[in-house]
Amino acid sequence: WPGGICGRNTGYDRQMYSGFFADCFTDAEVIAIVDNDSLFTTVPTPGSLFSEDGRPVVIGKQSLYNIGKLAGRWAHATEVALGLPQVADFMFNFPILIKRNVFGAVRRHISQQLNTTFDEAFRIIAKDPDSYCQINIILNYAWHFHRDEYKWHLSSMPGSKGPMINGTYNVPAPRVAQHARGLYRSQIQNYVRTGYCHACVASGNCINATAQALMPTLNQWRHVVLLNWDHTGHVWDEARWMGKTGSA
Repeated sequence: WPGGICGRNTGYDRQMYSGFFADCFTDAEVIAIVDNDSLFTTVPTPGSLFSEDGRPVVIGKQSLYNIGKLAGRWAHATEVALGLPQVADFMFNFPILIKRNVFGAVRRHISQQLNTTFDEAFRIIAKDPDSYCQINIILNYAWHFHRDEYKWHLSSMPGSKGPMINGTYNVPAPRVAQHARGLYRSQIQNYVRTGYCHACVASGNCINATAQALMPTLNQWRHVVLLNWDHTGHVWDEARWMGKTGSA
């Protein structure tokens, strides 16, 4: 195993490699993947995971070329693997839903793109000096070759154009889980407790009169956590860019 890339070790490479073979461990049509530090801040529902017509919901941040240079985490490794530019960074939402048929297809594509076996191709990707992410590679492949099979919610950025800014692919969507790393223990406890409380009220199962009375005052929490990019303070607000960049 390559290992040692950007502070990563062989364990990182092993789990990245195995992620490309998730279809070998289940017969499920759609496979849900989470990180080991995923923090669920509300209850996942069919409506938060699938579109009305049954397509898996995919949430990410758009990546753009900036003066001829790839922008975004893992952009170089993703393009090396696919031979196509990275469209978005998808490691911001959990569970990540990927259709089973995509895994085998992306392995074949990578092998053909790098003209070698998948194992050897993986070694090439894993040695990228800017690091890599298998989920990011897989979902960028899905964007290029299986786009109509998913419901895309991709946060736009300055320079986004056309369908990437006009509401086709950039409609905000709440994230039911985020990374826990970087949070204080007290924050984790508060987010989980409050998320559970909101879910109980929304489903009509809350029997705590005090909690029910507090719900109207907690709308700001719901907005900040569910539409915030990994507790960075950057709230997903497409109004910032609509009409200011690109063309509708």
